[in-house]
Formats: sequence, structure tokens, C-alpha cells
Amino acid sequence: SESVHWLMWSWIPGLHWLAWLHAGRLTREPLYYVFSLIYALPILLFLLNRPLSIRALLLSWAICCVHLLLQQTVINRRIAQHQGKAGSAQELMQALLRAALTHGGYITDIPHGPVNFYEYLTS
Repeated sequence: SESVHWLMWSWIPGLHWLAWLHAGRLTREPLYYVFSLIYALPILLFLLNRPLSIRALLLSWAICCVHLLLQQTVINRRIAQHQGKAGSAQELMQALLRAALTHGGYITDIPHGPVNFYEYLTS
């Protein structure tokens, strides 16, 4: 399930920031992208100046792991809510498609007469 896969990144030092990026992608929560950027900064410092920033990288990883574990329930709830909304929209699209196929490619909109299914969905 997607609600667990995002957390796996947190256990890899140096890639731990990808957990927040993945959570942000799944929930569309802008703050998670900011956290991802913040936790990625030590990796950039590490690439520029190894001796000084290895400690910063490990500290960032430890803080990120604790932060993610504290927020895991909230993130999983947001992922489930986002997937539920996407599922509802997908179910509606499938119902509209079935209705259009049943009526020869048109769905009926009583006040305006037949409506082309493609035009209805893209308007």
C-alpha cells in the first residue's frame, strides 16, 4: 500500500528527505515539500564539503526519522483522504463513461438536450 511505502525512504541516510517528498506527492501538502528541502540541505553541504557536513547529514537523518515517526499517523490519514477523493472522482468518471456508452456516446442533459461525452468532461 502507498501509505507505507513513503516511510521506507526515511531509513536510508542521505535519502531520508525523499520520504517527505514522497509524502508530499501523495498528499499534495505543500509543507511536506518544504520539509523535504530542509532535510535535503545537509546532503548538498555534504557534497560540497565532506568533513564538516557528515555530522550534519547524520543529525538531519536522525531528526527526520523522529519527525516522520511523530507525523506518521497524520500523513497516513492525509494519504487516505487524498486517495479517497481521487477514488471518488475516478468512480464518477467511470459512471459517466458507462452512461455515455449506453446512449451511443452521448449523455443526456435534460435542459440542454444530448451532450457529447468528451465535450462534457473537458468543459
